[in-house]
Order: sequence, then structure tokens, then C-alpha cells
Amino acid sequence: MIFGMKTLHIIGGIGPPSARGAELIYEHLKKLAERGISVDILTLVDNYTPEDAHRWFACQEKEYGIRIYYVDTAILRGWYVGYVMITRILYWFKTVRLQYRNHYDIINDYSDSPFMFYRTGLLRLFCRAKLIHTLCSYGSGFSASYYFPLGIRYLDRLLCLTKHMKREITRSPSDDSRISYFPLGMELKRFTQANDPVDIRKKYGLPEDKLIVLYLGPIERGKGVFVLSEASCKIPESARLHFVFACARFFSRNERIRKIKALRERMKSCKHTFQIIRDLVDVPSLMDISDIFVLPQLTMYGTIAPPVTLLEAMAAGKAIIASRIAGVNELIVCNENGLMFAPGYSGELARHIQTLAANPQLREKLGNRARADMRNKHNLDSAVSNLIEIYKSCMP
Repeated sequence: MIFGMKTLHIIGGIGPPSARGAELIYEHLKKLAERGISVDILTLVDNYTPEDAHRWFACQEKEYGIRIYYVDTAILRGWYVGYVMITRILYWFKTVRLQYRNHYDIINDYSDSPFMFYRTGLLRLFCRAKLIHTLCSYGSGFSASYYFPLGIRYLDRLLCLTKHMKREITRSPSDDSRISYFPLGMELKRFTQANDPVDIRKKYGLPEDKLIVLYLGPIERGKGVFVLSEASCKIPESARLHFVFACARFFSRNERIRKIKALRERMKSCKHTFQIIRDLVDVPSLMDISDIFVLPQLTMYGTIAPPVTLLEAMAAGKAIIASRIAGVNELIVCNENGLMFAPGYSGELARHIQTLAANPQLREKLGNRARADMRNKHNLDSAVSNLIEIYKSCMP
């Protein structure tokens, strides 16, 4: 029985939403609340939090009945090491206090590395709630390794968002009862609403006579943005392309200037036009007018969670070119719902872009299949139903 079930979801970051992945998690939690589950959220507030965050939180509480609690760490800004360590400790203490006050049935801790499920497990010392850890994004350094299997024994369930990560974490047959693969879903309606492409192109100042090649994500080497810039310089001018780099929010003005300058420098040899959009403010519209979507990610160990921008491109029915890395290859099947290339190989990426640019029928075929796969395997309602079943299976 789900009515009356009380749940707390611990979401790190600087939101709302702190990042594209956090935004997608919030969409799942809204659906949980609509299905009759009591949803509370514990998240971070500091000087990086957008000014309209509190209004956004208030809207969630009013519309969905979701209560949101904060870990406020503004005083730690600028002290990176202390910030990372102390905020994670503060989350733990705040969770214990909330459990004593609200008596949750389920506590689901979304965090960035296998090491962090020790934090989740330690809650068992003071909390009788069922403990779930959702492994949803990469950390770095020591905390990002996969060699902490003992922590799993203190959890009621560990959720992995890719099959590849479930294989990495599972060390013995006994682990299978505690580790589950949980595929995320997406609200497809956001990407099926009819928009006027002429108006969108005017809004962003995009040329009307060129194919749009879209990149969504930070200007960072690990995301492969410079691989795409290198590939763009290898494509003949006759392809008539316009590259759009829509970048995630920057933490500071200096960082924005430095990274945009680096990208512009790399694009100097490109024979095609390009532009940089500084914020991901209207992803459905950008998807709407794009012809080719590129995910050039370089993550050497694969991806813990499916890239949100890839899910969005599939939902929008775009012709996709993605790097062949673990996790991504669970979504894209080469020559069926997209094309794939070896990570870092700009020449192969350039050839794929040329192929799609010259073949509108292939673009349409790949895009239609990608949208169908999202509808059948990654729609939001099915994902939330799956999550509810996991919650119910943890209850006595």
C-alpha cells in the first residue's frame, strides 16, 4: 500500500535544479507525490543557488505537497575541500534530525559515488527507515572508485541507473538481492509540442539555410566539446552547417569568459558558422530546430547515469551521434537509433556528421526510432511505477 508511505529524498547540488540530472530526479518525485506518496526533499542552499530557488521550492510545496528542507552552507563558499567534506557530513546530521521528527518509511540518498553509500548505511545507527542509495552521477578521485562493496550490506537497496554500473558494483551473487537496475524516465510531452521553427531560429539568431548541429553541456574537456570543435574543422564548407554550443550555467563570470574564449579559439579553423548560448534555458526549443545532436562524451569508465541531454534528444526524435562508452551504448544502437564513434576520434565524428548532413532520410529514420525507444523504454510514468514497486518491496 503506497498511500501514507513517507519518504525523504536526499539530493546534493546547488539547485533547484542544481544540474540537468537533478532536474530529472525532481520530475520523478513530483510523479511520486501525485501517486499518493508523501515526498520530502533535503537539498543544498548556498551562495551559488539561483535567486529564484526559494520561489521554485514554494511552488513545489503548494502544487505537489512536497516539503523541502535545506542544508545551508553559504559560509563555506570558496573553501572547496572543506565544502565537499563538511556538506556531506551535514547532510547526515540533518537527515537524522528529520527522521526523528517525521518518522520516514523510506530514505533515498542520491549521491555521486559508490563510496557515498557508506553515508547512507551509517544512517542505520539512528534511523529505522528503509535505506536506499541511488547512484546517479560521477564523483572524482578516491570517492569515485568502485571498490567499496562492504557498504552495500548496510543498505536495503542500491539503485543503479545503468546496467553497466550494476555490473561494476555487483561483487557476488548475494549482492543481486540488494542491487537493482532502475532506468530513468522522461516526460515526453515536453518534446512533442508543436513549435514554430522560424520563430525559434529568430529568437536565437540562427541561420535559416543551414543544418543545425547541437551540443548541450559544459565547456569541459571530459564532456568532449573540444573533440566536436576539432571535428567541425574537418568538415568541408559545402556541408553548410551551423554549430550551436548551448552551455550549462557557469559559476562565475571569470570562468565563463575563460571557457568561452577557449572554445572560440578552437573554432577559428572551422569553415562553418557557430554560436555559443550561455544557458540551457529552453532545451525543447533548441532540440526542435536542431537537425543533428552530438554527445561526444569522453568518460573513460563509462557513465553512471544516462546523460540527460541524450534522453532529451531521443525524446525529441533527433538524429544522434554519440561516443561509444559504457552506459551510452545501452541507449544508442549504432545504425538503428543513432550513430556512434570511438571516444576522442574527431575524424570519425566528422564523417558521421557529413553522412547525416547529406542524408535527410537517414536523419528521419534514426530520429523516429530514438523517439520510439524512449516512448517504450524510458517514459516517466513507467519509471515512477517501477520506483514505487521498489519502495513497496522494501517494506515489511
